Amino acid sequence: MDTWERNVIAFSLLGKLHAFLGTEATNIHLIDPVVSKYGTPEMLLAWTRQAAEESSQLLQQVKTQQTRQALSLYTEAMQMLITLQKQWDKTQEHLPRQLTHGDYGGGNLLFLHEQPVAMLDFDFMRIRERVFELAYTLYWWLSKQGQGHIAAVSCWHRVKELLASYNEATFMPLTAQEIRARPLEMARVPLYWIAETHVFPNPANEVIKHVEKMTDAHWILEHVTQLTDLFVQAV
Repeated sequence: MDTWERNVIAFSLLGKLHAFLGTEATNIHLIDPVVSKYGTPEMLLAWTRQAAEESSQLLQQVKTQQTRQALSLYTEAMQMLITLQKQWDKTQEHLPRQLTHGDYGGGNLLFLHEQPVAMLDFDFMRIRERVFELAYTLYWWLSKQGQGHIAAVSCWHRVKELLASYNEATFMPLTAQEIRARPLEMARVPLYWIAETHVFPNPANEVIKHVEKMTDAHWILEHVTQLTDLFVQAV
């Protein structure tokens, strides 16, 4: 899933997949993974606080510039997650939930002669708000286009093609509430990597590897209005 044309196909296939998972695959027993690339703002906030507390204890023992930088990143992340939590409380009940793939796109969708031939890695398949899966897939594609910098992407205007491709392939098109929530869902994607550092023995060592993801989250939240307008126009 490494070209624009393949992404248009992939979003169409995702529409079909969601339609199937939402109506046919309803009796699957799943075991929760330790990590899954998904978390509600409340969950991510709790994880980030835990990582910050562990890093703060480390700073008391050994004061280093790296640990100070880590604590600064955690503080920024928590501030953004508090903002997302407030919005989440207002919108979550209006977002359709269903079984989703959990890690759709990239190397998990294989092509041969420009036709999709295999979908891989269902380890993270869970019931979640479906718009998060679209936000997750879109975030990683745009991140790749911007070489790790969302703000550097020049093809935002083409997102409408992807959303149209999704809607045309399903009998359950995106709702107005999902469209408006999409930028906020996208902001949670990079913040997940900050929160997930709580599972590492030394969170401070890990979080400083994700400075670019913090920059992405900031940029998305600073442009929520513009992105929402763009997504609304797309459908």
